[in-house]
Amino acid sequence: MAGKDVNLAPFSWRVFFTALASFSLVVLLLGLLVGLVVGMRPLEERVERIAGVRAGTIDIRWPVISSEETGETLTWVPEKERVMLLAIAEEALARDAGRFTGAPIERVGQAMATSGWFQKTPTVRREVGGRVVVDGAWRVPAAVVRRDGVDQLVSWEGFPMPLTAAIDSTLFPVIAGPALPAPMNADRAPDYATAWPGEDVAASLELLQVLLRQPFAGQIKGVDAGTYAAERTLVILTTHGTRVVWGGRVSKPALGEVTSAQKIAHLQTLFDRHKRIDAGYPVIYVNNTKLQFDVSATAQAIAPDLLTDGAPAETDAAVAQADETKPRAR
Repeated sequence: MAGKDVNLAPFSWRVFFTALASFSLVVLLLGLLVGLVVGMRPLEERVERIAGVRAGTIDIRWPVISSEETGETLTWVPEKERVMLLAIAEEALARDAGRFTGAPIERVGQAMATSGWFQKTPTVRREVGGRVVVDGAWRVPAAVVRRDGVDQLVSWEGFPMPLTAAIDSTLFPVIAGPALPAPMNADRAPDYATAWPGEDVAASLELLQVLLRQPFAGQIKGVDAGTYAAERTLVILTTHGTRVVWGGRVSKPALGEVTSAQKIAHLQTLFDRHKRIDAGYPVIYVNNTKLQFDVSATAQAIAPDLLTDGAPAETDAAVAQADETKPRAR
C-alpha cells in the first residue's frame, strides 16, 4: 500500500530451480511409466518377429529307461498319455501363446503339477526361439488299486495317477479291496494331488517294495488289503491263484507276530524247497514262528508232489505239526 513499507523477501532462484527440477523428474518418471505400458505390446511383437518363432513349441522332457535288448533309451510313458500331456500344456499356453511373459509359463507349470504325472510342480522355462521346456521329477507307477470294478494306477508314494484299466489288463501288481475310494476334489473330479486315503494302500505298497526285491518276486501277483482296516492283516496274492497271509504292516508288525525279516525268511525257505512260496497250498500263514498251511481236501490234492519233490524228509512232519496250531481255512 501507498505510504507503507512492505518488506518482501528477495526472490530465491535456488528454490525455484530445485522445485522445477523435482517437478521435471516426476513428469519424466510418469512419462517413462506410460511409455512402458503403452509400448510393451509393440515391443513384444517386435521380439516375436526377430525370434521368428511364436511362443508355442513345447518340449516335455519325458522320463526314460534303457532297453536291455538294444541299449536304446525309451520312455515308459504310454503314447496316449504323452499326447494328452502335450495337449494340456498347449491349452495352458494357447490362451496367451504369442506373448513373452511369465503368466503362460506359470499356467503350464500348474497344469503339469495337477496332471498326476509329476511329484511336484515341474520347472518350465522359455528358451531361445520361443520353445517352452518342461522338466521335472516324474511319479513312478507302482501298482494298480482294484476297487469298484476298475484298476487305478498308483505311484510308489501312494498318489493316484491318471490311468485306469479293466481288471487284469495290465502287468502291474494289484492292491485289492482298499477300504476307501480314490480321492476326489470339490468338483468330484479325481484329485491327483492327494495320496490315497487310509493306511491300507500305503501298507500294501510298503509290502510290495519288499517282496518285489526278492528272488521269488515273479510269483507275486499283488496284495489283498481287504481286511487291513478291520484286522490289520495283509494277504499276499500269488500268480498261482493262492494266498499267503502276511499279517501286519512291514514297518509295524502286529502284536504277537514274528518280525518282517522272519516272514521273508519263511517265504525264502518255501521257495528254496518247493520252488513256490505257497508250497502248493491254497492258503498258508507266514506270520507265526512255525509255518502254517491249509490242509483242506483241496490242498491235499494239490500239494503232495510239491511236498515230496526235492524236499527234506522231515518236511511233511513239520507241516503236520504246524497245522495242529491253526484252524483249517474254509
